Amino acid sequence: MQLIERHRNQFRLKINGIDCLFMPIELWKENELLPLKKIVKGSTLGWHIKRNFVSYNQIKKIILS
Repeated sequence: MQLIERHRNQFRLKINGIDCLFMPIELWKENELLPLKKIVKGSTLGWHIKRNFVSYNQIKKIILS
């Protein structure tokens, strides 16, 4: 997972080879109009991307570094 670029409240990320756009609490595939479905596992918010679970905290850590 890597941060590609940031604009004010939007962040472009590459997650498992897929370009994604992250706006707080929503994650979108770069080339689609619908947001990725949020999932709660235990007490962790996240998304499934290419069969891998990516948590909100993982994304937050990349953005804040």
